[in-house]
Amino acid sequence: MTPEFCEILSRRTSFVTIHGGEMMPGIHNLEVDDEGGAYKIVTHMIGLGHRRIAHFTGQLDQSGAQQRLAGY
Repeated sequence: MTPEFCEILSRRTSFVTIHGGEMMPGIHNLEVDDEGGAYKIVTHMIGLGHRRIAHFTGQLDQSGAQQRLAGY
């Protein structure tokens, strides 16, 4: 998404980007700590006594899936 497109779109409607990759003026971007979140939930499950924890990766060509696998 180009900065020019974001500027035009932002004049017409409110929106946010998810994993936008770059900051653009006036645009809110949602980033998620995929690796940290996966690590925390697996650590929590281990703390509850679970030992067999499956992880379904999804499409590994996507950075979020790669980061969640790293956290796992």
